[in-house]
Amino acid sequence: MRRLAIALAAAATAGVAVLAAPTAALAALDPTSARTSASAQDFWVSVRNWRSAKCLEQSWVNDSEKPDVKAVGCNGGDNQQWASTGVNGSFVIVTMKNKKSGKCLEQSWVNGAEQPDVKAADCNGGSNQQWRILQAEYYVTGYFLRNVSSGKNLQQSFANDSETPNVDVAAPNVWGDYRNQIWR
Repeated sequence: MRRLAIALAAAATAGVAVLAAPTAALAALDPTSARTSASAQDFWVSVRNWRSAKCLEQSWVNDSEKPDVKAVGCNGGDNQQWASTGVNGSFVIVTMKNKKSGKCLEQSWVNGAEQPDVKAADCNGGSNQQWRILQAEYYVTGYFLRNVSSGKNLQQSFANDSETPNVDVAAPNVWGDYRNQIWR
């Protein structure tokens, strides 16, 4: 944890926005360890689900952008690269932007009502596009991404203990298997 804090402080001093994960933060100090955009402030990383090891991806079909966000096999494509930017200078609450589309990860709201689905949409800084980073505990290494607007965690869906590519938000799972809500 101490190395993470030191790496985050160094990355922040260097003007690099990173997802607060030990490997990403430490890699931020080595410019050859990850792809970066033309902008010096964005640091692009793959975001993997702890339980499935699948990557968070914005969907594209026939080179046409879709708002869908799924968890699929990692391939290193730009649609699987995300940059997190601290809100108000914080690395605890971030927005997450997709490299290929430039769109932000957001929880959907329809007519003022919270929806469980997650999509990529134009970045507007709204609380439904803000994610609180919470370190996982016990025997896992990773982070929960909790939506600021709803208080629900980003998760890869599992039905009857079988993984699906669907990504949505759900109440924090404090009992049972919560590894599908952990990202690294």
